[in-house]
Amino acid sequence: MQLRSTIDEIRQAVWNLRLSSESGKNISPLLAGMTEQVSREFSVPVECQISGKPFALDQSTVHELLMVAREALYNAVRHGQPSRVQLEICFEKDKCSVKVQDDGLGFDPAAVSFLPWDTMACSA
Repeated sequence: MQLRSTIDEIRQAVWNLRLSSESGKNISPLLAGMTEQVSREFSVPVECQISGKPFALDQSTVHELLMVAREALYNAVRHGQPSRVQLEICFEKDKCSVKVQDDGLGFDPAAVSFLPWDTMACSA
């Protein structure tokens, strides 16, 4: 478990270094590269589809978007046992959306217990 944590921290540091030099650039190649990396690491085909006209994003937005997409991809390949995963990025006039789909096992929502929002503690 500590090895996985260390690897994740190293990945985070590499992303931070990469992003500092690519601030404001097109996020599309970064997401495409991420899908290739996940595909190689887990031996699961991961496809990246980009639609619309890509536009520049500020560095913090690029970072957050990459981290969310990476977490979604890793969750899909680690927990769903998919035979394929798809990352879709759609650029529209004033927004960019990201969608991750897989053909994995899924889960039974009825078997998951959720806490009511008012019982969850949050800190700022």
